[in-house]
Amino acid sequence: MNKNILKNQKGNAIFLVLVIMSGMLVVGLGLGNLILTNIKMGGVQTQSTKAYFAAEAGAEFILYEYRKNSYTPPYPNNNSIASSTLSNGSSYNVSYSEGSDGGYDFKDFVSIGSFGNVRRSVETSLRYYNGS
Repeated sequence: MNKNILKNQKGNAIFLVLVIMSGMLVVGLGLGNLILTNIKMGGVQTQSTKAYFAAEAGAEFILYEYRKNSYTPPYPNNNSIASSTLSNGSSYNVSYSEGSDGGYDFKDFVSIGSFGNVRRSVETSLRYYNGS
């Protein structure tokens, strides 16, 4: 009787190998998908960081011009008062608005940085008492 049981076991080894190999394939494909997703996310994060720092550069540039060189925008509430492309391929565009709010005058600068398909913005505000 033991001989018959052993003879019937030959097909089970192939089935067991197929099950183990299928499991390894599923785990391998899952890890591959996870790795590719992380690589894509890393690329988007890199673009986002470059766009943010381009926006930051635009804001710093316009604040420097305003404070050190008494920069006055050519027209109030102009859509674009400064723009530049940086050495890494990113760019910025700065817009300007001004007004009054309850005894305070304000100047708002919005810098939008771009790199690839990503855009990030930085806003700076100067508020000062106008004496009213």
